[in-house]
Amino acid sequence: MEIQCSRILLSSLRFSVSRLLTLSRRRCWRV
Repeated sequence: MEIQCSRILLSSLRFSVSRLLTLSRRRCWRV
């Protein structure tokens, strides 16, 4: 159970990070 929860948390964290990175890239491109 703990391992599964940690995996889900990690995946969600990666997704958020990737989203933030894409957002920052778009901003940089705009500027």
